[in-house]
Amino acid sequence: MSFEIISIPKGANFYVCPLRLEELDTAVKVCDISVGKNLYTKDYLEKSLRKDNHFFVFLRDFQNEIAGYIYFYVEDFSQTAQFLKMTPEGLKNLTQDQPEKIIHIRSISILEPYRRQRLARGLIGWALKYANQKVKATAAIVVCWKPRGQDCVPLARTVEDLKFYYIASIPRFWYNVPNLECPYCEDRCQCDAVVYYKKL
Repeated sequence: MSFEIISIPKGANFYVCPLRLEELDTAVKVCDISVGKNLYTKDYLEKSLRKDNHFFVFLRDFQNEIAGYIYFYVEDFSQTAQFLKMTPEGLKNLTQDQPEKIIHIRSISILEPYRRQRLARGLIGWALKYANQKVKATAAIVVCWKPRGQDCVPLARTVEDLKFYYIASIPRFWYNVPNLECPYCEDRCQCDAVVYYKKL
């Protein structure tokens, strides 16, 4: 993956660069802050670096500070269905589609003080283009977090702006993730997931 620059409407420039082995501890800290402690462990991220078509990418400013990250990979339709705890037939009924390769946007976060600059939109847009051009993915899916007790999905506006459409809600999606310390739940995670899909 080559060095690439992302521009945002206000004119600021950021760049994307892949996670390196020596940055694993940093990546774990960023993930813990963003999505809850122990969802992405050092062992998990290290294994992901060794897998084909898995991409963990930092977004940095030109002072080399981390502004955010995105983690995505390319999988087949049956793997997507399995992750969503669905059958392939059930997922096909929701998508009206059964592509061979799907980009699965597994996690994305923009850190303070970089929020409210449309960076998440730019970063997801970059990932969609990369996966479509480099690994020939023809669809994308993102499982969005709906924090417990809240009516809104924080990422909804961003993915809808990118022409994703809603296909499903899944109650307590992360309930059985071992040792996950959800920032909203005092014990096991009770948050729901909202699934969006897009043809590329």
